Amino acid sequence: RVCVCVCVCVCVCVCVCVCVCVCVQHTHTHTHT
Repeated sequence: RVCVCVCVCVCVCVCVCVCVCVCVQHTHTHTHT
């Protein structure tokens, strides 16, 4: 599995950060005849 996390911070008087992580399962199907 490959996980990618992206964090976005918005600062308006107070800083608020939101992180979102997405995990993708790689399915490599190699068929060699």
